[in-house]
Amino acid sequence: LPAMAQVDAMEATGGDTPPAPPHRPLLSSDHAIARDILERTGRPPSASAPPSLLSSLRSHETAGMGSTSPAALSHWMLPSRCRRIDFVRDAQIFNVRMSECGDVMMTAADNASLTMYTQNTKGRWARRSVIPARDIHWSVLDTDLNTAGNAFIYSSWSPYIHMCRLAEDAEDDADQEHIALNPWSSNSSLSHMPYVAFFSIKFSHSSREILAGTNNNRIMLYDMEAESTTYSISGHDDDTNSVAFADDSSNVFFSASDDCTCKVWDKRINLSERRCAGVFVGHKEGLTHVSSKGDGRYVITTSKDQTIKLWDVRKMIQMADADPPQRSFDYRNVSRRTFGYLDQLASEPPHPQDSSLMTYRGTCVLRTQIRSYFSPAFTTAQRYIYSGSQTGDVVVYDVLTGEVKKRLQGHHHIVRDVAWHPTLPSIVSTSWDGSILEWSYQGQDVSGEQGPSRVAGDESSDSESDGEREGGEEQSFQLARGQQLMALLRQMLVEDEY
Repeated sequence: LPAMAQVDAMEATGGDTPPAPPHRPLLSSDHAIARDILERTGRPPSASAPPSLLSSLRSHETAGMGSTSPAALSHWMLPSRCRRIDFVRDAQIFNVRMSECGDVMMTAADNASLTMYTQNTKGRWARRSVIPARDIHWSVLDTDLNTAGNAFIYSSWSPYIHMCRLAEDAEDDADQEHIALNPWSSNSSLSHMPYVAFFSIKFSHSSREILAGTNNNRIMLYDMEAESTTYSISGHDDDTNSVAFADDSSNVFFSASDDCTCKVWDKRINLSERRCAGVFVGHKEGLTHVSSKGDGRYVITTSKDQTIKLWDVRKMIQMADADPPQRSFDYRNVSRRTFGYLDQLASEPPHPQDSSLMTYRGTCVLRTQIRSYFSPAFTTAQRYIYSGSQTGDVVVYDVLTGEVKKRLQGHHHIVRDVAWHPTLPSIVSTSWDGSILEWSYQGQDVSGEQGPSRVAGDESSDSESDGEREGGEEQSFQLARGQQLMALLRQMLVEDEY
């Protein structure tokens, strides 16, 4: 249990949690990512003097609509108020995905259920349908929504990737169209492997291709129109735990593996030769997740060495020159010895080939493949990195300083996956305790202080609590004020694009 893990960690260090090593902030004069963020959001607001929304709007109105980006007005609105969206009994929820417009959300659990949510007229998530997953062994491992939000894919311990098209006229959830895709069919030597799994799957921006990483070291690119595998590469020396496209062109993509490396691939020039364009070396243990900033340049990786690292593609090294550490520990079985080993890793000097721009500490990566992402561009200019944690927290970091800005506590078990709404200051987190929580902005500043994080509503009931009903008028006022602000921000975005 997470609570026992925390006790073991404290006992292993003499009762105190060791402080994280100091971070060297990213300076705008040194890094393009810092220049971009500061140009769009300004300097980070201080805890003693949080920004004034009224003064920001007044200044914006005086200077003209094109002078201030929406993120400059809203990036400091970090979620802190917690409300439960749903609770699934006797299930561990593994994944959450949100559409690009933020109007559709889906979750997947180990009970072979795929749950779709839509936002109601009050701006709250409501359960739309529960779709039975097919060919599931142990759990759904990964999911992804297409760009239009009308179809999704999911994978398990199975040689198939299943795609489901969301039909509005389906009379029953079980009647939704499922298509079993077999990327192994073009390789007869691998098509009948008894123990294969797709650990990570991603739609391309056009939704014409599916990128996948497998438990047998492979990276696969499946063409939806041709119904065949374009590339199948043995790209790593261990499990390929995560894959991600670099940008909307879908030409460049990343893969993260238990062999302690993150590799960069370019399908235009390198895949036919079965060699990567470059590699990032610096983590001391296997990688659980990789996520791109979406600009084709910056990427973050999450590792079992309990760190998240920020990388610049221009600083990758050639595979022939790489010397990654040869380590692999079973992070699924947590004991006192585990924390002793992690303390040893933290005390070691950085890897001599570590070219990462920043290292973030504070997320506990144990027992499962914890995930981390960049915050949305529209409301935050991607100023933050947020992640789940084995301790049941949602951790929000400042990209530039490495500081933990928020630690959202409301779950009682592992938080494996999280999703930040693309246009609203809210985060959805899913946990192995069966709960799905939404964290929304409620007027707190961006200081490191813990905001109100109690779950609104009794865990034994799916309905709203009496306290929520009694505070309905206040919530209606807050919702109306938030809707007005978001309407203004959307108007600014449209006029800026025009």
